[in-house]
Amino acid sequence: MEVALYTLICEYANGTYVAQASARSPKSAILSWLDARSARKQISEAVKLEIRHVLDADLPVPLDNCRNVWCCTASSKKGLVQINVVKTSSTLSQAEV
Repeated sequence: MEVALYTLICEYANGTYVAQASARSPKSAILSWLDARSARKQISEAVKLEIRHVLDADLPVPLDNCRNVWCCTASSKKGLVQINVVKTSSTLSQAEV
């Protein structure tokens, strides 16, 4: 599987957070984002742990009638965490990797 660019849109605690990650799958894109500095500022460690737990049990779900779009949800004390993942580019140039 090739490395692709994914755009992640996370709705959590009355905020919307957008990031991009290079990865081989939607799941790896989410995991990569959780380790990124931007996520450290926006998502608590407890919520990141819950998202990882969800991803251990289930893969992100493809959205009906959409190509290259997935969704992942988790719950937290502050409510629902919804992450939409969009495969933005199917291949990356060497400069982007």
